[in-house]
Amino acid sequence: MFKRIVVPLDGSSLAEQALPIAARVARASGASLILLRVLITLDEPDWGPTRGVPFDHPVITEKERAEATAYLSDIEKRTDLEDLGVIAVVAEGDVAQTILSIAKDRQADLIVMNSHGYTGFKRWVLGSVAEKVARHSTAPVFILRDAAGLSAALQTENHTTRVMVAVDGSTLSEATLPFAVSLAIALASPAHAVLKLVRVLPLSYSEAKIAVQNDRSAVEAKEYLASLEERISHDEEAAKLASITATAILDADIAGTLIDLAEEGEEGRELEAGEKSGGCDMIALATHGRGGFQRWMLGSVTERVLRRTKLPLLIVRPQIEKK
Repeated sequence: MFKRIVVPLDGSSLAEQALPIAARVARASGASLILLRVLITLDEPDWGPTRGVPFDHPVITEKERAEATAYLSDIEKRTDLEDLGVIAVVAEGDVAQTILSIAKDRQADLIVMNSHGYTGFKRWVLGSVAEKVARHSTAPVFILRDAAGLSAALQTENHTTRVMVAVDGSTLSEATLPFAVSLAIALASPAHAVLKLVRVLPLSYSEAKIAVQNDRSAVEAKEYLASLEERISHDEEAAKLASITATAILDADIAGTLIDLAEEGEEGRELEAGEKSGGCDMIALATHGRGGFQRWMLGSVTERVLRRTKLPLLIVRPQIEKK
């Protein structure tokens, strides 16, 4: 599924932590890597009365361009990028918009970036840029919190890569699944990968209806997850997974519940077979799910998970068909 992977770099060692992960996915899927260094020509201050207001950055000099080119040239020589097709791109402009533009022009099918890079005045991979890219990218975005920790875990002998995919019952939320499956298998290779489907049922605002509604919702959720698990198991790519599990949970704090399940596992929560489940290596979410009053994956939950979780997060923006 992944053929062209964009890795934005800001010149910091923190941003470079995304490289081993991106290289692992590229090597397993036969993809090429597009290393992108964006020179800022537009910035948004994060202090004072002009916070959030874009302003012109000094004109980029030839020296800065040459330094950026030399920097990417050095990155291409890294041993963990050996035998991979690597393309270096130096661009100028607003960072988030430039990343999105390059990814679209190069027909990238995945963006891998660390959530932290430079801090203070020079920052551009710290929080806000990652959020903007995830919110607007048509390609899936894999945002890393602790890339070094994930790399170490993946290199552990016989490590089983566990990926939690949050669904809400809508076809839009299910758009995450093929990307999550492919990423899980690529990250795990040559070891095993496990897919964990989770649906969190939001509590009713009407306490009087909770008892009746919860019983009906729980049954419907379990039936939905069972059918979804069955569909996935027949997919040729998903057949490479070691196993697929499904869990439905009732909780008012959807984002918090997803994070707890992914980071801490299900200690204290009974599964269908009465077994316990450990934590996951990453979370996969869509930016859109149910609409209207029932929605929970439409922007707000995904962004809250992005801001609060310590785990890598795969964010997929489903393509909504126009009527």
